[in-house]
Amino acid sequence: DNDINAIKRSIKNLLTTNLFERPFKPSLGIDLRGMLFELSTAGTDAVVLEADIITLINNFEPRANVTNVVSSLFRNDLNVTVYLSSGFPGRETFLA
Repeated sequence: DNDINAIKRSIKNLLTTNLFERPFKPSLGIDLRGMLFELSTAGTDAVVLEADIITLINNFEPRANVTNVVSSLFRNDLNVTVYLSSGFPGRETFLA
């Protein structure tokens, strides 16, 4: 359980890190804050966001395997759920 919580914390840190925030790792992070204010349609913007999240986790969190990313946009609310599997068999988890 502690290992899974550590993975969740690591991914939350990745998702809240802006691009270019870390001096020697400019590609670490995602422009999530910028995207939140640009999202206007549930179409291509949500697909780009999902792809960016998958790429970020695959590149910087080797302990987690993304099984699915689901985003839904309703009016001005964006909900993103990331489904993960870790190196621990039978223990799929999710971040909401």
